[in-house]
Amino acid sequence: MARQKSEFVSALGTTFEMIKLIAEEVYSLGGNDNNMRTILKDHKLRQQIAKLLVTNLGEVYPLDVFGHSIDELVKQGNYNWADDSINDRNFKADEMHQTEVFLKHFGQNMSTETVLKALDADGLRPATMSELLEFGSRYPELQRQFAIVALGSLWRDATGIRYDGCLYGSADERELGLRGVVNGWNGDYRFAAVRK
Repeated sequence: MARQKSEFVSALGTTFEMIKLIAEEVYSLGGNDNNMRTILKDHKLRQQIAKLLVTNLGEVYPLDVFGHSIDELVKQGNYNWADDSINDRNFKADEMHQTEVFLKHFGQNMSTETVLKALDADGLRPATMSELLEFGSRYPELQRQFAIVALGSLWRDATGIRYDGCLYGSADERELGLRGVVNGWNGDYRFAAVRK
């Protein structure tokens, strides 16, 4: 008679393998057993690990925001073309801070409200104009691949239409514009977001 494999023993094997792989990553970064033990002691660390596992936030782009004016950031970006409505009159500059930018790609048509709700559910907020402009300067090649939108700072024209900052381009040029979206964003856009 064949022996049945215990689900409990199988689960222990899988659990051991997961812990072993995490430990190997910690050690490869110069950590040690004490770093691993912090998982037992630090509730916030466990929450951060859980959030990383549960939410597929995508690739992370570290970013320093230096507190420059919007006008300075537009010049610093060295764009082939920039909308002249992106200026200090229409957008408030952020104070200096460090953050990480995630480019969320939903792959379907979505309204601005739906995108904002999806970001919120992932523990994210939309990037501001300052963050978008610093991002464009730091990672200039990404906007040649796909359009990147920041919904965290908006400008309304005289008719009340909402306009959001957008980096886009091609192999030949990089552009900085404002997108006035009434009927929703198509599935090609990436939305720049940061942790709340």
